Amino acid sequence: MINRNTPLFISLVGQTATGKTEKALSLANKLHQQFPNYKIALISADSKQVFSELAILTGADIPKNWLKKKNDSLTYQYFAHQKLPITLHGTSILTGDKEWSVGHFHNLVINLVANLTETIFIIVGGTGLYHQQIYQPAATLHQQPNEKLRTELETKTLEELQNQLIESDPNKLIAMNNSDLNNPRRLIRAIEISLSPKDNPKNNNIKKIIPTIQIGLTTENLEEKIALRVKKRIEQQVIEEIKNFEKNYSTENLIAKASLGYQEINQYLKNEIDQEKMIELWTTSEIQYARRQMTWWKKQTQITWQTAEEFSIELIINKILEN
Repeated sequence: MINRNTPLFISLVGQTATGKTEKALSLANKLHQQFPNYKIALISADSKQVFSELAILTGADIPKNWLKKKNDSLTYQYFAHQKLPITLHGTSILTGDKEWSVGHFHNLVINLVANLTETIFIIVGGTGLYHQQIYQPAATLHQQPNEKLRTELETKTLEELQNQLIESDPNKLIAMNNSDLNNPRRLIRAIEISLSPKDNPKNNNIKKIIPTIQIGLTTENLEEKIALRVKKRIEQQVIEEIKNFEKNYSTENLIAKASLGYQEINQYLKNEIDQEKMIELWTTSEIQYARRQMTWWKKQTQITWQTAEEFSIELIINKILEN
């Protein structure tokens, strides 16, 4: 039985190209059949699928014929199934010049929980930090940006930022992976947090959510599937999508432009590389990202792993009934 007083959360996680969105939609339909008195809300935990003008690049995969909707009680627009009480949130909700962070995502989820009653929530996506900060939010989650400090730090080189973080929070520097160590935006945020007041009362009242079920997906021949997906997006006119985005947003340091594949396609558009090289570099970036994802996910011992090929909806339903 489902406890109507406690939100039921299912996390569907895993590497890129494991078919998480497709499985989540199948799960949503099955859950509606099993629990017809409940609504189903899918929430995208992908840090780049929020940008509506990069839907092809980021693989938003919004189901055809779903309707775009807006509800005054919800912060962002969403998509809804035409007939069933199934909705999709956190996908294609922002223009390309907007900011988005784990703090924004946390607020999105809390807003949905507060306003959607008798609902089963499925959080689906590969951004591990988003899943973690829903269930185990850090005290610094909603630390406000220090614009003056950021402006100052943005003038520094990568090495200067690393050295400053050594001075302000050496333990944080040691804990960062290689990708974060070479990401100026991540370093600036780490420095900003390390220099902020530690007794901010706003950070002491962060709402937490208790996960019900966490399922991880793996798949066979992942690198081959990633390569095929890159080619599919090219067929879907992703190059034209990036060309239009560049026309609309000339600013270089937008978060949206950090999406995988963006820089490689932009290099191609500038005639710096040919299409074959662009595909090779983009595919390599996706594969490297998938490896980093798995390194992170393997540390999360609470996850039940399945292969995408043997994904069992019945197992999830049984876990719900057991709870």
